Amino acid sequence: MSKISDSKKKKLGLREFNPVNYLNDESDITAYLKAVREEGDIILMRDAINLVAQARCLIDLSKKTGISLDKLRSELFNAGKPEVKILKKILETLASDFAEPICKKDCISA
Repeated sequence: MSKISDSKKKKLGLREFNPVNYLNDESDITAYLKAVREEGDIILMRDAINLVAQARCLIDLSKKTGISLDKLRSELFNAGKPEVKILKKILETLASDFAEPICKKDCISA
């Protein structure tokens, strides 16, 4: 498969796909996180949390969770297995704004 040049992308009006552009409100975010949770994949969940964090603003998430910005970046942006404890805390914080919980007590395990 050949790669489309940047100039051709611009000419065609194409841009990189970014899922964050489709997380427009809390109902979008809730539906997205629930769908990812159903997959049961911790790496996929970390990536979904990453996208939601971008949509909501990483700094605000840091303030709400009490997790340092550096720790959040480390857990959400680095390859490898994230800390379950950190993911749970982030999910609890994200879910606190929703009427229906996204993650019950043991929805993520190591």
